[in-house]
Amino acid sequence: MKKIYYIFTFLLCVYVQTVNAQMAINSTGLAPASTAMLDVQSTNKGFLMPRLTTTQRNSIVSPSLGLMIYNITTGEIEVYQGVAGWKTASRLAVPLLMSGSTAVGGTGIIEAINTSTGDAIKASGNTAVRGFGIATGLYGEAATGTGTFGRSDIYRGVWGRGVTTGDGVVGDAVSGRGVMGIATGSGTGVYGEALAGTGDAVIGDANSGYGGYFRSVSGTGVAAISTSSYGIVAENTSATVPVAQIANLSGGTAIEAIASTALKITGAIKVAGGITAQPAFKITSVTGSGGNTTANVLTIPNTTLANNINDILIVTHNFSPNGTYLNKAYGVFWNVITSTWNIYLEDISTMPNNISFNVLVIKQ
Repeated sequence: MKKIYYIFTFLLCVYVQTVNAQMAINSTGLAPASTAMLDVQSTNKGFLMPRLTTTQRNSIVSPSLGLMIYNITTGEIEVYQGVAGWKTASRLAVPLLMSGSTAVGGTGIIEAINTSTGDAIKASGNTAVRGFGIATGLYGEAATGTGTFGRSDIYRGVWGRGVTTGDGVVGDAVSGRGVMGIATGSGTGVYGEALAGTGDAVIGDANSGYGGYFRSVSGTGVAAISTSSYGIVAENTSATVPVAQIANLSGGTAIEAIASTALKITGAIKVAGGITAQPAFKITSVTGSGGNTTANVLTIPNTTLANNINDILIVTHNFSPNGTYLNKAYGVFWNVITSTWNIYLEDISTMPNNISFNVLVIKQ
């Protein structure tokens, strides 16, 4: 009789599944939810899925998309995602959308804190992090580390866009780096774009360090492009410290300007440095033993900059320093034997002693 009862019960279950195309498992007799193929209800029991080790899981032949198991090796629920393989359910890439409001200076809608030395937030993707706000799109603050760090192999490490009056990228650091962008391939380390209004694409503010630091091994350190205003504006309230310093330590060109007006200067020009390392200097004739004159020629010893036949030299007689008068025509020539520039008197008379000249060297 028991065998007949079990067979009858099994056939009844099969009949119910076939007719309703749904199944409910509960102790109350309630019908399954209308949108559920399987509805399991209980107030004192849970759902127990298949438990497999990693080795057992990997032995499943052609697992179906969405297949779920509990991995007893890792202690994680896992889902099969096809080409992506098995993924831990707690780490599936699910878009997160949160909104809300906080008081000025209050707690953020999302707050991530890492009390160790790791990352508070780590994101990867085509656009890993995108910040959009009425005032500040993305704000990074660091006491000793890096406020905002972006690295890209082919695109932009840090990208900031100020549409109206906001700032594209703002980084605040006490002793570290406010914003740091690294492009290892052909991308851009830090990119800022201000489309309209009076906003700034990138602002660098430092008390004693660099407001902005850009380093490029083979590309461009800084590229500033503007279609209607200034590409770069540098201001300094100090009376002694230069507004900007641009150096090429390899001996190349420090500044290259290409425009219909390549250089426009309002104010004076000051050329600093010693006589062997400056393009504008004064030289005085010294006759006799150990001097710098021979017959009608004064040799210019500035071989650091005035060192090529293609150089352009602008020379003027300076009466004021030594009170000497030169009523003679003079010019310059390149001595191919000594590889030096020289000032000569055209009447071939002897170069007087203590004659002072101002010299400006222009490189080609």
